[in-house]
Amino acid sequence: MSEIKLSLRQIFNEAVETADPKQRGEYLAHACGADAALRRSVEELIEAYNDAGRFLGGAGETAG
Repeated sequence: MSEIKLSLRQIFNEAVETADPKQRGEYLAHACGADAALRRSVEELIEAYNDAGRFLGGAGETAG
C-alpha cells in the first residue's frame, strides 16, 4: 500500500472518531497541512461514511 493511502486511512479514522465539527476541522487542518487534495479526499470519505450510516440505519455519524 502506498504511503499516501496509509496516511489517508489514518487521517480518516481519526477524523471520524472526532465528533465535534470544530475539533474535526482543527484536526484536519493539522493532519493535512497545505495538501488541499488530501483534505478534500478525507472530507469526501467522511461524507460517504455518514451517508452509508444513514442508509444502513444509523451506523454512521449524523451530518455535521
